Formats: sequence, structure tokens, C-alpha cells
Amino acid sequence: MGPDEAGPTGHDGTHGGIVAAGTAVDQRAVCACRAQLHAQVVVPHPRARSRTKRAPRPDRVRLGRRQAGGSFTMVDVTAAPIGRRLREIRLWRGLSLRAVAELAGFSASYLSLIERGQRPVDKRSTLESLAAALRVAPSELGSSFPPAGRADGLIAARTFLTRIEEALSDIEVGEGEATEPWTGIRTRLDEMAAARFRNDYTRQAELLPGLIADLNGCVGGGRRRDALQALCGVYQRAAVTAKTLGVRGLPAFAALRARQAADQLDDPAWHGFAAMVTASTSGRARAIALADRSIDALAGRLDDVRCREMAGALHLGAALSEATMGRPDRAAERLDEAERLATGIADGHGFAGMLFGPTNVRVWRLSVAVESGEGGRVRELAAGWDVRTIPVPGRHADYWSEIGRGLAASTATHEEAVAALLRAEKLAPQRIRAHPLIRETVADLHRRSRGRALDRDLRGLAWRMGVGA
Repeated sequence: MGPDEAGPTGHDGTHGGIVAAGTAVDQRAVCACRAQLHAQVVVPHPRARSRTKRAPRPDRVRLGRRQAGGSFTMVDVTAAPIGRRLREIRLWRGLSLRAVAELAGFSASYLSLIERGQRPVDKRSTLESLAAALRVAPSELGSSFPPAGRADGLIAARTFLTRIEEALSDIEVGEGEATEPWTGIRTRLDEMAAARFRNDYTRQAELLPGLIADLNGCVGGGRRRDALQALCGVYQRAAVTAKTLGVRGLPAFAALRARQAADQLDDPAWHGFAAMVTASTSGRARAIALADRSIDALAGRLDDVRCREMAGALHLGAALSEATMGRPDRAAERLDEAERLATGIADGHGFAGMLFGPTNVRVWRLSVAVESGEGGRVRELAAGWDVRTIPVPGRHADYWSEIGRGLAASTATHEEAVAALLRAEKLAPQRIRAHPLIRETVADLHRRSRGRALDRDLRGLAWRMGVGA
């Protein structure tokens, strides 16, 4: 489990985390989630017709600064994916630069630099503050993808979203009949696990609808418990896949279904797992509250290694939320507690495939350091251990991406940052190319390289992400 599987996507808790840990799921919650799912689109594309002021087309936007003598210095908006989208939504809402800056807690000059691609949005806290000011989900700002032909399956993955939505919306937990024996379903679950650990969102999206239907069909048979446990994991993958693809509403519905499956299992470890999925679709404050409630419920059961791993994983997710909210001391306390809980646990897939163990805690320390503005410490934090003890290439990619993001802050470590990001991309191309903060980092490296001989590797990476000329 990595930061973007456990970290919230919302900014205020109003669109996600509908069901609190420890509460029963009722039909009203399902109806509320369905309504949310079918009202996903909040901000139309700026090219859409509107009776209000129309935003300029992205390919006609003049972004830059008027120079002495009347000349105009242009900035390539393709190098600032979040800045470009920020400007589109701000203009569509009819808000001034100063108004949005004040709502987000930034200066107008700083916000202007972001819009013009001269400052990267390289922290979750910045992204979420901007989203809150514009009254949209963070995914609305960070959901742009590489152009067709460079997306390596991300576009294909989106073609399965309608089927995933229908499976989540139409199939209640325990309804239906399986279309094949358990052995065949088990084979597909193994394929799903393999796709998850290599961050292949296309294959996951393709498998999800059928697995949701068939596993629910098995709940009423002799494999009830196995099917419910597998459903918890499949619903979590639906939430993560939809979140990665920038779909609003769908992750919350998937979390709701995970909660329903966990309620039928009536197992504290699985209740904790469902709470973690719910927290990942909630705002930061709510995510921390959900984590604390679940950690308290697990406190008396830590002799069960599954519960200990679950409590540790909840602390890790909450640590990143604390760092995002500007509370590094609390984040450090949670990381220390997770490290304590990981004592005696071997690195591996662990309970529910969460990868909880000593090495994974160290990877999370990197993520929290970068989010806290301490990217310069990544070398120190990465010394003396080997991420390859985690048997998942996708998690290795997370490690290298955090190293790259941390080193990118300094011009002196520019080349090392690019090398780390290239290693991450090689390990998990879909995940790395779709990640908004990594895309911002690459765009900023690309911008800062102008005027010098541009490194061919960086130029290629920027091109594949669609953030460079």
C-alpha cells in the first residue's frame, strides 16, 4: 500500500467517506452515494457552450508577462498541467486571480506563477488548498493525462469505467449468481493481484466488473467468507483505479461497498481495512478521525498480526494526512508508532496485500518528508536499507518517485532527480505518468532546463507525460 492508495482525494469530506467506520450501511447511504456518482461533473470543459463568460481555448491562451517595449514573453502551457487546468476552472467560475489566491491562502503573485507554469504544484497540501478555493475535487485539477499515443493504456483503462460504475451501482453485496466455478474466479483474482502490484490500471479496470459480479454471486454459496474477503479487496482496487483515473464519486461508492462486505464478515481486521478504504476517499480531517476510531477499535486485538498490520497501515495513511495539514510533529509520531507495530513483521504482501512491514514504513517516511517540504532529506532517509525487500515493483516505483521529487527541488541534484524518476517510470509507467505531483515535478524540471542543453532523457520523459514540447 502506498500513499496514493491510502491518502484522501477530497478536500473537505463532502464528496467521499460517506460511511463512518463502525456504523451500519443503510439504503439511504447507498442512495446518497448513487446520487453523488451520477452528479460527478462539476466543471464542464472550457470549450463547452455556456451563457456565462467563456474561458479561452487552452491552445489559444496567452500566458506570460508583458516586457518593456511591448514584447510578450510566452510560457508553454503544456509544461504546467495543473496550472493550466487551474486557470481554466477559475475563469469558468468567473473568479479573479486575487480572489482564488485569498481563498487558498496564497499570494496573488504566487498563484500567477503556478498558472503560468513557473512554480510547480508539488505538494498535496497545495493541490488540495487550490481545489478547496475553486470548490472542486483535487482530481479536477490533477486529472489530465498524456496525449493519445503516449498514455500506455490509461486511455484504454477509462473505457471500462462505465462497466465498473454499473457493477458498483446495480449489484448489491450478495446478489446474483457466479458465472464460473471458484477455481476460475481464483485465477482472475490472482491476475488482479499481479496487475495491482505492477500498477497496470488497464488490466485492473478490465477485470473489475466481472469479479464484482461473480464474487457477489459466490456470497450465498459455500465460499461465502472467501468471497466477502475478496470483495473487500476488489472494491478497494475499484476505488484506487477510479481515483487514479481522476473519476469523482466512483471511489466513494467503491468504499461504501467495501464497508458493506466488511460488515457481513464481522471481523475487526476487515472492518479496519474498509475504514482505510473509506478514509482514502475522504477529506484529510475526516480521514484522520476514521483512522483513529479504527485504531482504537483494534487496540485490544494487536496479538492478531492482521490487526497489528491494519493498525500500522492506518497510522501510515494518517501520517501523510497530518503532514498535508501542516502538522509534521504529529506525522512523525504516527510514523514512529507504525514502525513500532512493524517490529517482528517480515516484509511481504501481508494482510490484504497492504505490504505493511519495516521497509514499507521507511518508504512512507520518504513520502511524508517530501510532503513536509523536507525533500532534501531523502538521501539521508534512504540510506542503509533496500526497497527490494518489498516484493512489488510498483512499490519500488513509489520509492524512486519520492527520491526524484525530493531531489528535484535543488538544481544541484537535477540529474539525480531525473535518473530516479526514469527508474520509477520504467517500473510502473502508467502510475508515474498519471500522477499529478510527479507530472508537475517533471514539468518544472523541463522548464528549468530551458536555455541549457536539455537532457535527452528528461525531454523524453516530459514528452511521454505530455508536459513538454
